[in-house]
Amino acid sequence: MGVAGLTGLVEERGAFFTELRVRDTRLVIDGSSLYHRLCFASAADFRRGGDYGLFSAAVGDFFGSLRACRVSAFVVLDGGRGADDRKLPTLRGRAGERLRAAHGLSRGEGGGLVPLLTREAFVQALGRLGVPFVQCFAEADREIAGLANRWGCPVLSLDSDFCVFDLAAGYCPLSHFQWRSVRPGDGAQGPYVPARCFWVEKFCRHFSHPNSSLLPLFAAMSGNDYVDTAALEAFFGKVRWPRREGKHGRLRGLLRWLAQFSEPSEALDHVLTYLKKHQRQEMRALLCASMEDYTPSDVKLEDFFQNGRYECEAARKAGLPQWVLDALAKGAHVVPSDAFAGDSKSENEFPRTYPQSLTTPCCCNMLLDPTVLRAEDDSIAYNEFLKWKEKKLQNEDFDLDAAHSFCQWQCSLQMALHLNQLLGTPLSEPDLSSLYTGTLVHRLYQELKSTPSVENLFSLSPKMTQLYQVLLNTVESAVSPDFFQKMTKTKSESCKKKKASSKKKKAIRCAIPETQHLCSVNRFASLGVDE
Repeated sequence: MGVAGLTGLVEERGAFFTELRVRDTRLVIDGSSLYHRLCFASAADFRRGGDYGLFSAAVGDFFGSLRACRVSAFVVLDGGRGADDRKLPTLRGRAGERLRAAHGLSRGEGGGLVPLLTREAFVQALGRLGVPFVQCFAEADREIAGLANRWGCPVLSLDSDFCVFDLAAGYCPLSHFQWRSVRPGDGAQGPYVPARCFWVEKFCRHFSHPNSSLLPLFAAMSGNDYVDTAALEAFFGKVRWPRREGKHGRLRGLLRWLAQFSEPSEALDHVLTYLKKHQRQEMRALLCASMEDYTPSDVKLEDFFQNGRYECEAARKAGLPQWVLDALAKGAHVVPSDAFAGDSKSENEFPRTYPQSLTTPCCCNMLLDPTVLRAEDDSIAYNEFLKWKEKKLQNEDFDLDAAHSFCQWQCSLQMALHLNQLLGTPLSEPDLSSLYTGTLVHRLYQELKSTPSVENLFSLSPKMTQLYQVLLNTVESAVSPDFFQKMTKTKSESCKKKKASSKKKKAIRCAIPETQHLCSVNRFASLGVDE
């Protein structure tokens, strides 16, 4: 989730942290935070759709460092949104932020955006490396905190919510986890990862709190993914506290104001007196639900790491069949977690499908598990491929049309991966780390676009020529006979249409509120447009 401004407040004072040498221990890792952190640290080309090979290499290096220090890592991933969909407004806002970031990247404004298939590439990398991981039924914060407390080990994340949880062995922010700088150790003790560990006790002591029980209310009132602070402006406008508090004055003031109460319920009652009577009941329910989110879960994730299955009350209430729950826990995108909420007969509306094995070649087989045509087996083709890979882009200008096409391809591939998982994985999944590298495909695109005859590029390799022909035939069989004729329109005609379309879209954007546009947009609509 994340508490607005809390990371900045905590980072202002080093007194809240303790230097830690991470070695010879278990470590519970927030998977979502980790793959975001490694993605931005892997020097990926975000404008061209990501370099999954570089990302996967960074994942391997990270867990290699942990193993060198005899750290047993256990990764916990977020699952679905939950049946109540409390986080939907936040997710809409983040979707808008991603669209704006993507637009900025397309215009060369810089910045970063997590490539579409990063999560899938991360899960694949964990499987290859043999790193134990589990996907929770819904958001994972409470389960992470519960597992770490039962094992008495730290949590590794980049989520300020873990500054609120009462963690027995503390919280290690990824921003202070120096996994690239493993130290050799001294004496009989082995190598270690230098890190810093945040302790709730030190934080509370600084703000005169007798215990940490008031921190969940502080987090909820400060604004997180579930509570909009605008509803509490009446409280913040009337309460008086010292204003000379620096950059994070509001957070400091709220912490010191809450310190006068001994129990959260007492403080909550006092907060509600500042609101209008008709607002109090709804705000009480909202704040209480948000406070509950900071209570470590009693779900025993350790059962999954021991026998491959764990019990979850939310999953039981949803009435999902066991095979779906098992697949979700193993990281599959099988079905949304709220799809069968309240349906006790889901095992019979939704019977498991066991697809027949594919005995004859088809386009899916050839594209997802090409056992017959292995281009890398041909040394000539492989050497030619290496030459392309090392080539610099002939044109440094960003080709937006090509980037859009590759983005559509990634989106279609993602849906195919999810469908394949839903059907029980009849087809083996492609290795994303070698399947798509943004900088490389844009180089190849330029190479293919500039050559007079594509077939000439493969003249030295019959195997490559055969593979190219199979792929070409597959594409041609899936489109209308005149499809490629339509694509050969003159450049001037295309430009005129684009300008007209741009004017029309601009007019539509002005007429439709931004939030409505983000909610109603059909991500696949452009796939059906001829131009």
